[in-house]
This record gives sequence, structure tokens and C-alpha cells, in this order.
Amino acid sequence: MLDNGFSRTAEHTKTRPAAHPRRHVRWTPLKAT
Repeated sequence: MLDNGFSRTAEHTKTRPAAHPRRHVRWTPLKAT
């Protein structure tokens, strides 16, 4: 699980999904309820 803070823009967060194609990252809106 990722939070809505710095982890969304970290370089590791952007490149990790490409290295692990079987895993999917789903981004949720900042104001999701």
C-alpha cells in the first residue's frame, strides 16, 4: 500500500512497476473516501 505523500513522486515508485510487470499499482485520488 502506498500513501498519498512523497511516495507517489519518488523515482523508485515510478520504476518499480516496470521491473515487476505482474504487479499492478492503482493510484487513488487524494480526496478518496
